Amino acid sequence: MVDGVDSVTWTCVQPTGFSSVDASERLREALAAAGYDVAADLARSGEPTKISSMCTVFAESEVISLIGRGEPRENIARGVIESVVSRVATMASQDAGAPYYLTGGLCENAYVVERLGALVGSPVTTSPQARFAGAIGAAIRAQALA
Repeated sequence: MVDGVDSVTWTCVQPTGFSSVDASERLREALAAAGYDVAADLARSGEPTKISSMCTVFAESEVISLIGRGEPRENIARGVIESVVSRVATMASQDAGAPYYLTGGLCENAYVVERLGALVGSPVTTSPQARFAGAIGAAIRAQALA
């Protein structure tokens, strides 16, 4: 824990390697580069593909490999989200409990918010402005150090 910054946003989410800051963006970029629209793909039914890689870089490579093998895009999209959400839910369950607030890039994805709420067994609150929480916190911290 760093003053005013919780371990979820500050560190790599060990042992998965998913950083809550960049994992979703890197994986979204990999899917987008292959013509996938994660939001649209999640709206379709599909079974989530297991993303077994624990490191963001390896997970990205795994996604590219799955695309190359012809795995259905909705399955890959759901697998990526399930992988990230399940890790965040595990970490959240180690804390005091509800209420839960989601910040960062995934806070605008209704499917992520819904799945996270289901896994933690409680509603998850967020807003579009919550995606800037990390940047605002970093700016406040930098100002305090100056």
